[in-house]
Amino acid sequence: MDKDRSIDALRLHQDAALRLLRQGQEALPENPAGLRRELMQVLGAYQVFKHDVIFDPAIASGDAERGALARDMKVHCIAAGEVFRVHVMQWTPARIVEDRAGYQAAARLTLNQLHRHITAERVGIADLLGRYHH
Repeated sequence: MDKDRSIDALRLHQDAALRLLRQGQEALPENPAGLRRELMQVLGAYQVFKHDVIFDPAIASGDAERGALARDMKVHCIAAGEVFRVHVMQWTPARIVEDRAGYQAAARLTLNQLHRHITAERVGIADLLGRYHH
């Protein structure tokens, strides 16, 4: 995949994830299971894309600086995914019903953290891809 197509595909993934995170931030839905399912699909597809199309090729490129940057970004990506996974495990449907206010506070923190991660990553990945033509 060439750089421009990679960037276009990346932006589609990022825009979908950010749009969904904003929806969750603006009004935590009455149906958190629906939002979770959609987030798991969108964030999962985004993560697979980043690793397969951007991070892994950069790591395998033989360019030490690019490889180190990609490895670092991959670690941060996995950590962000873990934040979401732990949130979903901790906030079971039964626990959400028992402590709606606690869930909403935890969900806002998690959504905000993921939003910040993807926003920062957008800049980092653009920088990483920019290194391909230097």
